[in-house]
Amino acid sequence: MKRLLMLILLSYTHNVAAGYVNFNLKYDTTRGDGIAFETIGRVEGTCAENSLYNGKAPRFYPTQTGTASYEFNFWAGIPRTVELRSAQGDLLQLKISALGMSRTNGSNFGSTGSGTGPHCRVNRGSRYSAIEKAHGELGEVKLSAWLQYSPAFYFIASYEILNNDSVAPGHYAGGFTFANNESKFKIHRDKPIEQISANVQLDIAHVFDVRFPYKAISTDPKNETWREIPVDIRTNEGFKLLYHCKPGGGNDFGVNSDGFCNVAPSGPALAVKLRFPHMGYENEIKPDAWALFNKDDFISNNMASQKRGFIGFKLKDTESAAPGTVYISNPQFIVEADF
Repeated sequence: MKRLLMLILLSYTHNVAAGYVNFNLKYDTTRGDGIAFETIGRVEGTCAENSLYNGKAPRFYPTQTGTASYEFNFWAGIPRTVELRSAQGDLLQLKISALGMSRTNGSNFGSTGSGTGPHCRVNRGSRYSAIEKAHGELGEVKLSAWLQYSPAFYFIASYEILNNDSVAPGHYAGGFTFANNESKFKIHRDKPIEQISANVQLDIAHVFDVRFPYKAISTDPKNETWREIPVDIRTNEGFKLLYHCKPGGGNDFGVNSDGFCNVAPSGPALAVKLRFPHMGYENEIKPDAWALFNKDDFISNNMASQKRGFIGFKLKDTESAAPGTVYISNPQFIVEADF
């Protein structure tokens, strides 16, 4: 007798409810402390201990719903460290510390709720309930209150860039889900705990400022020294510099044998030299050719800093110059950031 054996594999997936929050952060590199700030949300009156981290609180959207008499619970525990990437592949390490939550609504219905744990602020009003703990506090705080009518929830947190001394400017993005010991949410005793999913966008601004204190100069009548004009550059990115013999490019009189711009049909040529004393850079530069500079030579502690350079001018081939002639040249300089 042949027997047919059948193996039935049953698959079951437990779907955990997940609310979500969107973090839209910005970091000002001039601070130098790595503290980023939320740019979208509600302005909360925070504890004095959190004054350095006082940004806005973004909206939190739970997936579970209930009636006004349902209770909700929110927990904030230990920090979460996440990795974000820019479009260029640069890495940013961000520590997000859930500090608390607030709930607003449009009614005075029901009880005022409660807050437990090592908090520095708690509000138990029927229209506004909130809890907050100090940045650096690892103990868990819990807010319990009634949903009320049309509630809105706001996620209170602090944000620290851990590699701020090396992170590049740019737009960073990433997503994650808080573990239950980091932050969680629950509506009513009969509904499951909601994991909190987060989408993070963080911008670190590029800095690029170029200033020419003055824009005209006369060459040395004896042609023995370079005459210079200063250029001040403040940047946290690399850049390049180029010049044309005349605005818009091109050359009315061609170039001499060294490649410098002639200033008259049968006259001398104008040599150009660029130097940055802080990095020991000094080179003659030719028209229509980029001179490239790395950001590492223009930042301090990974922050933008102002450096002064000099553009020098001197005539070449002066033996072809007519005595008593005044030559005028109008070179155009272009400084372009690498972002």
